[in-house]
Amino acid sequence: KSQDLRYRLTFTAYETRTSIDPASVNKYNTLTADYRWYTRAEPYIESGDPQIIALADRIGGNETNPYLLARKFYDYVVANARYQLVDGLQGAKALLETGAGECGDYSALFIALARVKKIPARAVVGFWAISGTNQAHVWAEFYLEGIGWIPADPTVGQSEPSKNGIQDYYFGNMDNRRVILSKGFNIKLDPPAPNGTVASI
Repeated sequence: KSQDLRYRLTFTAYETRTSIDPASVNKYNTLTADYRWYTRAEPYIESGDPQIIALADRIGGNETNPYLLARKFYDYVVANARYQLVDGLQGAKALLETGAGECGDYSALFIALARVKKIPARAVVGFWAISGTNQAHVWAEFYLEGIGWIPADPTVGQSEPSKNGIQDYYFGNMDNRRVILSKGFNIKLDPPAPNGTVASI
C-alpha cells in the first residue's frame, strides 16, 4: 500500500558573495579524506581521461594558483559549451566530445578540469526556488584552503556573459533563488537501491 504525502516548507535563502585575493589562497592539506574524495575521478567526472587531462593542461598553462586555475576552467566552459537538452546526465567526457549538454554536464566538465589539477570540486544539485515543474538545476563548488567552498555556475554564467557582469558574477557568487537537495554525483542510496543503483544527480 502506498500513500502520497505533501509538505509545505518555508525557508530563507541568502545570496553568496565573495571577494578573494588569489595571493591569500593557502596550500591544500592533501592528507584529508575530503581532499582525496573531491579530487578523485568518478563516473560523469572523468578527470583521469587523457583528453580531459590534456585540456586541463592546455587551459591551465603554467598557472598553479587554484583560484586562478578554476577561473580559467570556468571561462573555458562558458565560452565553449553549447546548451542542449539531453536525456539525463551525460558527464564531462560527453560534453567535451559533443560540445553540447545541460547544466549537469557543464558542471561536470568544470569539476573534472579542476580535479585534474587537484583542486577539490563537487556538484551541487537542487531546484530553482520558483513555482512550476522541471525546475532542477546543477552547478558547482570548488574548495580553497583556508577560505571554503566557492560557487561557480557556468551554465547561468553563459546565459548573458557580456551583460551586467553575469559571467563574472557566477564565478564566486551565487543568487538566493535556489534550493539545494544534495552535493555530489553518484550518491549511494540508503536503504540501497536494487542492483546497487546510485543517484547520478
